[in-house]
Amino acid sequence: MNKNKTWKITIKGMVQGIGYRPFVAEKAVQFGLRGRVINAGGLVVVTATATEEALASFTSFLQDNYPDGCVIIDISHVEVKYVDFQFFSIEESVYELQKGWIPQIPPDIPVCDRCAAEMRDSSNRRYRYPFISCASCGPRYSIMDKLPYDRCNTAMDDFLMCESCKKEYTQKGGIRRHAQTISCKDCGPQLHFNNAGEKGEGRIGESGFDEGTGLLKRGGIVAVKDIGGYHLACLPWNADAVSELRRMKDREKKPFAVMFPNVDEIRKYCQVSDMEEKILKSIARPIVLLKKKEQASAMDQGVCGNSPYIGAMIPCNPLQIMLMEECGPLIMTSANSSGMPIIISDEEMNDWLKTKPVSCGSGILWNERDIRIPLDDSVIKIVAGRQQVFRRARGMVPLPIKLNANATEQIFAAGGDLKACFCFAGDGVAYLSQYLGDIEEEGAERLYRYNYRRIKSLFGFKPEKFAADAHPLYRSAKIAEQIAEGTEVIRLQHHRCHAASVIAEHGLEGSIIGVAFDGTGYGDDGTIWGSEIFLCGDDKDYKRIAHLKPLKLIGGNEGARNCQTMLCAYMDQAGIHGDDETAKTVAAALKNDINTVTSTSMGRLFDAVSALLGVCRYNDYEGEAPIELENEAMKSEEPYPLNFEIEDDGESIIGNPLPLIYNIVEARSKGAVVCDLAMGFHMAVADFVAETCRRLRKRDDSFDQVVLSGGTFQNRILLERVVELLEADGFSVYFNESVPPGDGGICLGQVYLCV
Repeated sequence: MNKNKTWKITIKGMVQGIGYRPFVAEKAVQFGLRGRVINAGGLVVVTATATEEALASFTSFLQDNYPDGCVIIDISHVEVKYVDFQFFSIEESVYELQKGWIPQIPPDIPVCDRCAAEMRDSSNRRYRYPFISCASCGPRYSIMDKLPYDRCNTAMDDFLMCESCKKEYTQKGGIRRHAQTISCKDCGPQLHFNNAGEKGEGRIGESGFDEGTGLLKRGGIVAVKDIGGYHLACLPWNADAVSELRRMKDREKKPFAVMFPNVDEIRKYCQVSDMEEKILKSIARPIVLLKKKEQASAMDQGVCGNSPYIGAMIPCNPLQIMLMEECGPLIMTSANSSGMPIIISDEEMNDWLKTKPVSCGSGILWNERDIRIPLDDSVIKIVAGRQQVFRRARGMVPLPIKLNANATEQIFAAGGDLKACFCFAGDGVAYLSQYLGDIEEEGAERLYRYNYRRIKSLFGFKPEKFAADAHPLYRSAKIAEQIAEGTEVIRLQHHRCHAASVIAEHGLEGSIIGVAFDGTGYGDDGTIWGSEIFLCGDDKDYKRIAHLKPLKLIGGNEGARNCQTMLCAYMDQAGIHGDDETAKTVAAALKNDINTVTSTSMGRLFDAVSALLGVCRYNDYEGEAPIELENEAMKSEEPYPLNFEIEDDGESIIGNPLPLIYNIVEARSKGAVVCDLAMGFHMAVADFVAETCRRLRKRDDSFDQVVLSGGTFQNRILLERVVELLEADGFSVYFNESVPPGDGGICLGQVYLCV
């Protein structure tokens, strides 16, 4: 009687694209198993024959042992009809997505230390090959067409493996066994350099690399093809190159990110904590906002402007390592005009460079491997000892976020129009798209729609519920209505979704005070909200309980950008009437309700105070005035005492900013220092939040948790001060750590409120 049995073992989780099948095959042999392992949709399935004891030991081993990048969610097995396998093999994949299971897909993975070492080894056949990768590293999500993750389902299908690569692909124990991105100088993508506007293959390989780096060293600008799109690179010390780069991108002031060879090089210019170092080296290889050291003044002033931070990152791919070793630190900014999606097409990149001639010279380092989806660099900052994501993109997408409630139906949440990001959810997890830009731009809207189709197909989503912002004119909501095809779209208030996004990602329950501060969001009453405080409970009926005093402000996009007109509106209602043309025009508009909105916006108040202090009178990019106000406040040694007038009728709590505006005007007339007034304003906003929370807990002591969200809480001074005050008062305080606090995170809140 045969004592052997055959089991079918199903492994769910992040098990494709990280070398899991070769790992399983080698371990199976060690355990004495015979059989096969395959990718099946988004799963890995092992069918193996051995003694029951060996099968059980192997299955138990898989629960706790796996390669880097793997996430095991569930392993199950069933006994099946006996199969007399002769050996253990890795076999062809099964292409159907598995019913009832949403697959997990790996993000793009930075080059591993082994591949980097091979690339530097002059005796290795991949010496200085800028597209080296293995089973554990290289592009994944950005080159995928469909599951399972096999070469034929990726952009690598365009490259036929040479005999040497084929041998490595099947070599037991090798780092490239079944590595779908395996390639070399003989059979894979090759590096090319062309001067701007030049057609054809250009200079290839080492010659192309030398041409590109030579141009960079001479002060030129080079478009460099990355895993998720093109970067524009130049030396951060060269004032002419930096100035020309700003002109190319139509980006007058917003700081540029800088790539450094390694963390030790970053430490020469920036303060780097242990936590910041860990994030710099993480799989996302994000831009991390780090405090400058004095040595950073060696860089041109145009790199970061007045910002006390440098957006620093280290290489994520082999070509970037080669560039850093040859040129040292480089500005690496997305290749696009400001506000447009990052460019991924070689032809489009070359055509774009032709339309943006620069005196310092420009060129393009490209390769033949297609990018299937544009992915900007992710951006992260450490605040109050925790991670805060500003932009969630390459290296973070499409990793899922676990929800604290199991969605029995699949949900699509459309997010918002600014910093657009949508979300699918089901089986208790949420999958967010990458940052897509502002979909009022035609290119960003096209990218939004394309991403919807791609993610829906890749993961096999079939949404049954649809959610969108309550704003009647949002394009994202109109897209949701088109997608829903007659199914009702649930319209949700913007700021409740901000608060819910924090509750969702932290899995919070019970009574919670939700604080959502930003520039604009459509309110229940048809006015513009932006300083909202809610009482949140498990019933998800978030009651608006506090906010700033509703005031008349100038509306429209120009109103949001022109801080001076915003200031005039506040001052007019504070009883301070100017006699210049702008003040008179604004006063007349307010009196006659011409292009005005009623608003409680905290973001617009920051704009007004920034203008009042002479810090920034116009937002050339989104959030410039509040950012510059924060930068000014950081110079202060003693905040000027300011506060909001609080009106509390036992039901609602209203913060009146008009006396504060009056006090700032008075203080300035007496010679108060601008940076101290800027810091005093930040402290006043924090005090308003803390005092409101104290009063709400006094009414009901079950409200001892506070969540903070909205774009205003991207302000480090404000966020850290609010956390400090609330925690000192015994509150448990949470803010967004896995999704952006701004509009890039509201889709998670939309999903949560629909579950």
